[in-house]
Amino acid sequence: MSQKKKILFILAFLFLLTGCVQGADAEYQTMKTPNIKRSPLEGRWIVTKVAFKNPESGVEVRNYIGKEAVFLKDIVIFSDEITEMPKYNMRKINTDKMLELRYNSTRAGVGLASDSLFQVEVFENSKPLFVVYRDREDVAYIDLYGNLLQVIKTKDNLDDSQIDLIKKTAAEGDRYHSDPF
Repeated sequence: MSQKKKILFILAFLFLLTGCVQGADAEYQTMKTPNIKRSPLEGRWIVTKVAFKNPESGVEVRNYIGKEAVFLKDIVIFSDEITEMPKYNMRKINTDKMLELRYNSTRAGVGLASDSLFQVEVFENSKPLFVVYRDREDVAYIDLYGNLLQVIKTKDNLDDSQIDLIKKTAAEGDRYHSDPF
């Protein structure tokens, strides 16, 4: 076999191998995402302070201090507004980069402790509602129209009677909307 034929044979072989790897990768991407059994923020939370105020938001965020947030697998209640069947998207992010890019601030300026955060995006169907940055197991920050509200977890797990009461109340409440205006 001549040198040219050997090189063409090797290139053809590598081309076939590359095609097989992409096919396996494409099959992997079509797998369904697992169904979560609970919310990544499961429990009852309360807004304790405004950690960052966006002067351009036009929303008076101090009114949210003392408001309750409940995150369950099939319902989210925040400040008396309800979202049924929420979807959650969670990833780990760098705290310093996020604060610099999104809020033009620092960890010290906001009061965050961790080098990295869990960013939990809350959706209703495919419409984004808000983002929650989880700093520690019991401390998180809700991004509400560019403002950061600190929330503290007050209860980890809710029993069935509490969940039923929340759902009953939710049936009579307002629906959450992502547009404040």
